[in-house]
Amino acid sequence: MSEEKPKNSSIENQNKSSKIRKSKMSKIKDQLRDPHFHYYAIWIVICILSIFFVSLFRIFPQPDFTLSIPEKKLSASRQSIIQSSITNKSINNYKHNVTLSADFLPPDLSIEFTAPFGKPIPTYATVMRIQVGPNASYGDHIIKVVGTGSDGKERYENITVSIVKKFSVDSTEIIK
Repeated sequence: MSEEKPKNSSIENQNKSSKIRKSKMSKIKDQLRDPHFHYYAIWIVICILSIFFVSLFRIFPQPDFTLSIPEKKLSASRQSIIQSSITNKSINNYKHNVTLSADFLPPDLSIEFTAPFGKPIPTYATVMRIQVGPNASYGDHIIKVVGTGSDGKERYENITVSIVKKFSVDSTEIIK
């Protein structure tokens, strides 16, 4: 008789474990039926795909370009011309043409960019000429210099142009 009890207890244990498995399966089925579960599953898939694509772009970096202006603050007086250089550099073999322009120009101030224009392979420098007219307002003016690639990429640098009053030195004052 004592031998039969262990058999019965093992059968009971099997039944209990079977019931536990069935209860776990029914919980999983209930979760799958829950409409919010699908949103979680979609969210998890989107996260995994995002991680995949981010890592893919790190492995295969995209072509790009930089725009740099070493002198961020320039000073000029009315009726004068100042110059600064702009360097356009290719990153990861960027092969598109880049054109330069300026935004937020105050009245009576103009900017022109001299050649070369074109592809920044590997790099090129352009001269930016700023002409200040006779009626330009005094003070600091922030100008946005924009480089636009033919593929639509834009890079920009802000510069400050300070219009100051001309000062003259009287030579008789220096001698005294």
